[in-house]
Amino acid sequence: MIHGSRVTLRALEEGDLERCWQWINDAEVTRYLGMLGVPVSLTQEREWLEGAVRHRDGYLMAIVAEDGTHIGNVGLHKPDWANRHAGLGIMIGNREYWGRGYGREAIQLLLGFASGELGLNLVWLTVLDFNARAIRCYERVGFSHEGRQRQRVFREGEHHDLLLMSITSEEYEARATAAGGV
Repeated sequence: MIHGSRVTLRALEEGDLERCWQWINDAEVTRYLGMLGVPVSLTQEREWLEGAVRHRDGYLMAIVAEDGTHIGNVGLHKPDWANRHAGLGIMIGNREYWGRGYGREAIQLLLGFASGELGLNLVWLTVLDFNARAIRCYERVGFSHEGRQRQRVFREGEHHDLLLMSITSEEYEARATAAGGV
């Protein structure tokens, strides 16, 4: 487990499955993800989670708030060990916890893990151009804008750009040191 001041990152457990399934079928939650909002069965969600854990193609963790509530998931995906980078994905599925800084702290904890224990040099992510809250969060954590894939995602009758952002371990560590740690 990775502990912060208000958030703990832990391994996903069997008891988390139904919550994850509900979130992935919540149109308001998936609106901000780079995936289609198509219905997912509980069996499909179980298979996806089991595959993510079994194949270890990255690290997927539950985000638990200080009150013990599992509020979302965060992880590193598509690791390139030779070049020392990976993608970051996050979903705060419990909407009651949106906009309260939990995602930011979870990202900071995951970046510390990526930079320290895993020795990654770069963490990148993609975000839909209309997800202003997430973009602000990523900028506050220290991510820089790297590029834009124009009209990459079709959502709600319109094409939207997909933004690419990244942070190096040096940038993360400088910010963490200046802030006195996470």
